[in-house]
Amino acid sequence: MNGAQTKKFLDALEAAEMTKYEFDSDLGTHIYNDGENAFVKFVEADEMLYGIRSSHVSGSHNVYNTEDFPIEVYCMWCEDAHECRTAGNYKQISTFLNNLGVDLTDDDTKILLKIAGMNSDIIPANGDYNRFVPLTEEQYNRLSPEEKEAYDAAKAADEEAKKNYIGRNMAAGIHLSRDW
Repeated sequence: MNGAQTKKFLDALEAAEMTKYEFDSDLGTHIYNDGENAFVKFVEADEMLYGIRSSHVSGSHNVYNTEDFPIEVYCMWCEDAHECRTAGNYKQISTFLNNLGVDLTDDDTKILLKIAGMNSDIIPANGDYNRFVPLTEEQYNRLSPEEKEAYDAAKAADEEAKKNYIGRNMAAGIHLSRDW
């Protein structure tokens, strides 16, 4: 990337109000912004990216004594950033792509909407579709004692089912241990 490309990417992120992104080099350098624990600064005049984050990283050792030097700064020339990435919701991604100059067709928009809905549980507010629908406190108070009993049982069963549910696009890990 060059400085102009980097600025265009950052400006598109800002227009879309996106705070999570990263720049990667072929050397394995990752300069990222998560909006909370790490941030990126771009100096256009020098075409430099600076990543500021905690110097405490996991692994077999730390280069710095993190008690005395808790903040780390990574630097990368824009020309060494060969990849940049971000993620967002449908509105953010649409705005981001528009600000980059990417024209989305109707088919592209349909795909984006499909992707945006893949990871969301759709629970209708006005019908159960064979699902448990939580009641407000006011609704619960209007139930008869028998209805409350049935509701409480259904709520407990739903909470138990959620403990073991693995949703779409999720993975589960199974760990077996043996007592020797």
